[in-house]
Amino acid sequence: MNQDIIYIENTGFLDIRITLEQWIELYLDDLDSDLKFKLFKYDKSHTVIELSKEIENKLFNFLMNYLTYPDNKREASSVKGFTQIRDKKIFPSSLLGQPVQIYVSKNDSEYDNVNGVIPSGDTYKIDFGGKIIQMDTELSYSKPAVSYTSSKLEIIGINKEKISKKNDDVDLAKFEKRFLWISIIYFFSFLISIYITQNTSDFDTTISVFTFALAFWAILEEKLLRFDTVYFKLLVLSIFVGGLGYYLSFELQENFWSVITRLPFFFLISFRFLRFLYVKRYNREPVYEKNAKLIEDKIFSILLTLVAFLLTFLI
Repeated sequence: MNQDIIYIENTGFLDIRITLEQWIELYLDDLDSDLKFKLFKYDKSHTVIELSKEIENKLFNFLMNYLTYPDNKREASSVKGFTQIRDKKIFPSSLLGQPVQIYVSKNDSEYDNVNGVIPSGDTYKIDFGGKIIQMDTELSYSKPAVSYTSSKLEIIGINKEKISKKNDDVDLAKFEKRFLWISIIYFFSFLISIYITQNTSDFDTTISVFTFALAFWAILEEKLLRFDTVYFKLLVLSIFVGGLGYYLSFELQENFWSVITRLPFFFLISFRFLRFLYVKRYNREPVYEKNAKLIEDKIFSILLTLVAFLLTFLI
């Protein structure tokens, strides 16, 4: 039988539901689609949350902290969570399988940790950086003896597709706003800088700064490049920069900096092609990061960078 259960006092049922839904959105990628949260409204000031299946100790700790400090508010709710020790990276291996009560200390001033107390009374402070220390017993392991199963029930499931679409819509709306302003500033700043620095020693620096700025912008938007509206808007900007570099190549006889203006364009072209192959192979979106955790993402990141630079200088 699953032992993951949470008791909350002095917080409204609606506020708890909203807070839980926010937490689900934050940790959506780490949660199983078939996980369900059963919310029992025991009375006006008491709510019980049952999890339909076990989750990692780390996630349970995050949930407890988030419910205690909803939306980063510093007025703590009274929350007690009960689960089973499963992760020896968080707890001593000798405690595996034991029940544990998770809570946030009343004396907490750091807002990024929880405490865990086992039936024997041994208490541990666990911060979210992975550090755990044994501390003096603050309270005893005590599971509330309340009969709540006949109370008003609401079930919150995890609709990953629906939540992902909602998050994507928000991200795209934000992109549209920043693209409008950044592209206008970028366009006119680039032209003005070229006009001011032409026939000076700073001209090459101007070209390089604005070229790498656009490439860096495209990298920052990597998670949104799968959307055509984002991809093609950045592609148009890259064509403008590359076209300007092509024009300047006649003036500069194709020096290094006129050639490098092609980099943003070839980065985007390479991304589109390599992403297509990646999704076909792994059935998920790639992660383009310097410190990517999975080997396939590391290979994708290195390959994308190499291909973009090779195309820039060979074509």
